Parts: sequence; C-alpha cells; structure tokens
Amino acid sequence: MRLKVIVATAVGVALALSGATAATADDTGKVDRAEFDAIELGDTLASARAVFDSKGVHENSYYAGGIEYRTMRWVPTTSPYGVVNLDVRRFDGVWRVVIKSAIWLDGPLDSEADKVTKAEYRQIAKGMRLARVREIAGTAGHITEESYSQWGRTILVEWPIRNDGGGTVGVRFERRNGAYVVTEKYAFWGIAASS
Repeated sequence: MRLKVIVATAVGVALALSGATAATADDTGKVDRAEFDAIELGDTLASARAVFDSKGVHENSYYAGGIEYRTMRWVPTTSPYGVVNLDVRRFDGVWRVVIKSAIWLDGPLDSEADKVTKAEYRQIAKGMRLARVREIAGTAGHITEESYSQWGRTILVEWPIRNDGGGTVGVRFERRNGAYVVTEKYAFWGIAASS
C-alpha cells in the first residue's frame, strides 16, 4: 500500500513538473472562452488540443506563399452553431498556432439596461474607441466574435435594440495603436409588431 502511494505521488509530481495539465475550464471537448483565451499565437497544436480536451476537426488545408496552413475546428460551449478555429503552420516540423478565431453565436445580452437606441447608434463613428462606444451605449455590450493573428486583432461587439421587435446593433473593432477602434457597424432594427 505504501509503495502505491509513493508511486502515485511520484507520477503526480512528474506530471506537474512536465507542464501536462487538464483543460483549464471544462472536460467536455467543447471550447469555452477561458480555454480560448488560454491559447497564444505560437502555441503548439498539441498544447492547444490538451487545453481544449479534444483533437478538433481538420477543416481544410490551404497554401499561402508556398507554405501549408491547416484550419482546425472545434465547437464552442456557447452554441452548437458557433465555431472556434485555430489556423496552424508547421515550424521546424511542429504545427503552431498562427491565427485563432471564434464565432460564439451566443448573441447580445437581452436586458433592458443593455439595449441601444437609434440615437445612440447614430453617434457611433469609424475610428471611435471601444471605451467611447460603450460610454454612448451606456453598457459594455457582448463580444460575439473575435480573431487574433500576426496581422491584427478584431472583435465584434453586439447590443440588443430597444423595441418590441427584437434586433441587434453590431460594431466591429480592430486593435490599432493599443486600442480597439470602430471599423464598421450595422443594425437590424427588428420586425415591427403587427396588429
């Protein structure tokens, strides 16, 4: 019995020192935001698979400048219709993450305090910083898409519309000079209620 405890302890210490860890947030094989955030550009595909607790699906391969890239796909915990992608490239025989992106498809929060009016929407302009847009909207909104690569970072923040017909305001931001700035916006004002 004492030998089993010593062996189990030695194996646990060896695993801890080797850096092998279970998924950071869950064991479902689906990817949540904490797991997505844990992946850094340059991480190995093997380490990403360990964090995600899943091999993922090899979605496709493509070539750019004669270099092969692969897109690996997972399902997010937020929606069965969303997608988490890692684009990987082989460096010295090891596949490494060069792009990470997620479309969470969990929509904007739908409380009265989070909703945006047409007047607020009209104030939002290209080049405006994320903090200013949140100030105009009076709420942080909800990040529904994000993408990170060597070429830059983008996020899509959405807010529900203040009306009875549903609808969404979306604002896409790109990271420039240390801040997220507006690159585009859209609004779906919902469906008017019929009598």
